[in-house]
Amino acid sequence: MDSFVLSVVHQIITSSEFAFFNTIDENGLPASRLIEPFEPEKDFSFIIIGTHSSTRKVVELSHNHKSSLSYHDVKKKSYVVLKGESKVIKHPSPFHSKYFKEHWKPFFETQAPESSEYVIIKFTPQTIEISSPIDKILASLWCPVILTRDKETEKFQIQHPEPPK
Repeated sequence: MDSFVLSVVHQIITSSEFAFFNTIDENGLPASRLIEPFEPEKDFSFIIIGTHSSTRKVVELSHNHKSSLSYHDVKKKSYVVLKGESKVIKHPSPFHSKYFKEHWKPFFETQAPESSEYVIIKFTPQTIEISSPIDKILASLWCPVILTRDKETEKFQIQHPEPPK
């Protein structure tokens, strides 16, 4: 069951061109912005986000690493929310040339991805929530299925949440 659920999670993520990246702002409030992340690693060990070094999300992550990514598959009426922590990786790193999209170049004054303006955010999920009624993935009505990363094995396992009261 876990592998089926994770395969549906991967399908929802890859069918979504964009996601909402959520951080905590300087007032302790949630801050969301629409981003274009890269595909997750097959084992969901991390997801890479590329951005400009002067963005609010980079500043917010310097104070609080807790973050989340939210994806929505319109056709399937399904969603995935990954919760975890993010780390900003400054240039140079092996990630910079691998994780850059050519259509982002107009957003940088200097030659990205080689420039220090371009930074990578490495998001590491700890929990995954999924609701996909078409795939029969629901813990109960109005309650998503939740997978949590096992600290020893680093693999995601389904948790059986209590339905909301």
